[in-house]
Amino acid sequence: MIEVVFQKSCRDVASRFQVPTLHLQLPEKTHIAKLCEALNLSGAVDKTIKDLPTLNSVAQTILEHFQQGKELTTKQLRQAPWCFWETKPALADYPDILQRILNLILSLGKRRLFKTLATVYLNQFQKNRQGLGVVSQALQSGVVKFGSPWLELQENFALYDIENGPVRIAQLALQQKLSVPEIMRDLDLSALSAQSGFSEAVTHSILKRLSEDRKIGHLSRLKLVKRYALSSDGKQLFPAMDADIAEALIRPFLARHKTPDDDTKDPFLDTLIKLFEDPRLNPGRWEKMPEIKSEIIAWLTKQSLRQFLDIVDRITTKTSEKRMWKYRRAFWEAVYENGLIRGAWVVFAEDGARETQRIFGNEVKFGRFRKGGGRQAQSSHAVLLLQIGQGVVSDWSHNGKVNIWSSAEDSSAPKLYNSWYDADEVRYYVGRSDLLSSRDYLVKTHSSPDTYSWQKVVAKRIFEMTNKRLHQWEYKA
Repeated sequence: MIEVVFQKSCRDVASRFQVPTLHLQLPEKTHIAKLCEALNLSGAVDKTIKDLPTLNSVAQTILEHFQQGKELTTKQLRQAPWCFWETKPALADYPDILQRILNLILSLGKRRLFKTLATVYLNQFQKNRQGLGVVSQALQSGVVKFGSPWLELQENFALYDIENGPVRIAQLALQQKLSVPEIMRDLDLSALSAQSGFSEAVTHSILKRLSEDRKIGHLSRLKLVKRYALSSDGKQLFPAMDADIAEALIRPFLARHKTPDDDTKDPFLDTLIKLFEDPRLNPGRWEKMPEIKSEIIAWLTKQSLRQFLDIVDRITTKTSEKRMWKYRRAFWEAVYENGLIRGAWVVFAEDGARETQRIFGNEVKFGRFRKGGGRQAQSSHAVLLLQIGQGVVSDWSHNGKVNIWSSAEDSSAPKLYNSWYDADEVRYYVGRSDLLSSRDYLVKTHSSPDTYSWQKVVAKRIFEMTNKRLHQWEYKA
């Protein structure tokens, strides 16, 4: 039990203080464990697991026996439930044979046979499996005849009900603040695999409840999703639960129609990207959840903008550059708030890359400048790449310039979401003068920010690209 493990940990800690008279008295059993003990719940699971090649042979033999009118031995009958779904042939694909096996198990009155049937049902539980409903009905009928522990498990937790069983155990796990394996141990079902079909169904129910809960705090929900759906190293317990996990994490945000603050978003993004990768770079696993994918890309766009504005602010040391940075921040945040940024990506040199991972975590994604060859970016340099309208913006940090390509299809326009860039890939040309007369390109120094000189020029070009006018009061610092 979890309390026993906790008690041992506490005693280990206490022993380090060398106080011989200290004795911690913690409860040995949880509420559920005491209930099970009172109900005499023992041996509810048959621990016998058969290897698949042998079971394939057994399944074929059983099928032939029925087809030839032969009787099954007790051993074959005990093995038969293991051949319902996961063998070739699968006996559940033959409804009349499945029903005859169930009738034999119930009529013979042997507890060991019934135990095997109950074990297989939980281990290989998949709601839509052929014949699972028939097995469920047989178990619910049989618990009356075979009694404890199965009767109490059914009466108290509807364990053998396809619909209600997983839901009831999920509710119990959340109420008791226990993991699914811990709940199973307390119900004397510890022989079940942590990845059993029933455990997966319980986890699905837990995630569904969390996705629908509007009262629980967001960060508390994140902790619960990690506890119930992820292993200790952050990997999914059940590979087919991508959408369930994403729904539990993000659906409450969508339901409230309110974007969370950045400090709340960051740990959610860190978890999701570690699980499913960045949807801008590897969209494959996100395709089955398009609404959530769209929301996460919006969050990542804002995060990329924050990376550029916050990290460069941190690593900039010159007073003059820091003074002008508030104007840069005000302008690009205004562009974002007007919904004009369709995508964002940051390219960092060494200083920014190191600081970004320190602040945002190791899962955060961004581009890096290559070393060697051509004109080099300085270690503190960074570039913000933006998709605006049909064009691309490349805004260099420090004393660099803002570069705009009116069409992203231009062969010289930089591509977002690459891992590595040469410095010359993310600027139109190198030179002291600005380029303002071309309809296809714009290059502008960040001159006179306090009079909003460069901002007006860039805002005008953005208007030409989007037909959306930015007003000076919107980007006033």
